This record gives sequence, C-alpha cells and structure tokens, in this order.
Amino acid sequence: MKPLNTVMLSGPAGAPVTVSLDGAGIFNINGFKTWSGNLDTNGTVELQVFSLEVGLVSVDAYITNAPAESAYGSMTFNSYTPGAVALTSYAIATGAAANSAMRNSIYLNTDLTAGVSYVRFQITNSDTARFVGTALPQTATVELYDDGTASIDLTDSLAESVTVTLSLPEASGSTVISSCAFVAFPPAISLR
Repeated sequence: MKPLNTVMLSGPAGAPVTVSLDGAGIFNINGFKTWSGNLDTNGTVELQVFSLEVGLVSVDAYITNAPAESAYGSMTFNSYTPGAVALTSYAIATGAAANSAMRNSIYLNTDLTAGVSYVRFQITNSDTARFVGTALPQTATVELYDDGTASIDLTDSLAESVTVTLSLPEASGSTVISSCAFVAFPPAISLR
C-alpha cells in the first residue's frame, strides 16, 4: 500500500495537457515525473501522486498547445503519524475538492501480533461526508491486508473539516481521532 495524493485539473473539455512534478513526486499512473494526456469530456482529469520522500512536491500544468494557459499547485507529503496501541500509525491525504467526487484518503498500519483482522472508520461530525464503496455512508468496516495495512477513501459535497475515528475493535485502546479538510471547488489547479 502506498499513500497517494490527488491532483485535479479542470479546463476546456478534451484539451491536451502536460503535467509535471518536482521533488520526489511521481505519478502513480506511469511512474514518471511527467504526464501528458487529455482532459475528459467534462473538462477534468484526476491524477494520483506518491512520493518516495517526506517533503513538498510542486505541480505544474499547462495546455500542451497553449502553454500560457497554465496552473501551479503544491502538496506536502509527511511521515505517518504515531497511532495508539495496535494501531501503530496512520496517514491522511487531505485538501480534496468538496465536489462529491474528489477523495481524501486514510491509510493505516497495525501491529499484526495483536491478533486484529479489521479496522472500523466512522465520520463523527458531518452529514455530507461519505466513505466510498461502503454499505453505510458514514461508518465502514475494512478487513486488513496480510501486511496489517488498510485504507479507505471519503468524499464530501461541503467544504468543511471532517472528523474521523479510526479504531481496531479487537484491540482495546486502539482508537485515533483525526480530521481531513475538504475545500471549495474548483481547486487551486484550474487551467484558464
């Protein structure tokens, strides 16, 4: 499992775009620092970025056949945050657009020797935030991978800070409360 941040671009439908990263950032789609392609029929594209190092990754984007039409943004990759008891550490990708589509992601690591098999996620302060692909939109139970990791994505239609509780019900005291932010759409990276 590798934690990812997401870049969302918007502009003219079908426009060819070139996007590049600096620092230790790499596009998940191709493993390179540069990606070229087209905006979809709605004029958007989402690209996932990961980093091999802690630090700032800058994003430069432009319409390939009109380089003056460009956008710039940045994202920060941090170390995992220490957890509690068997929930050893976690990370949250934050700052997604509040458009009910762009995702913030939560990642966690557990101590396999504690005998845990699943994690429970719960949104505690929002009526509009939703976990993606779950039966209940604001509560989710996710099985751990064989290496003791798990992840989940959430979306929101409202720009707000969403409080999320992460817990390992099989390991007493393994609960963390954290938050992620959803920001007004369009995001900073919009091609004009």
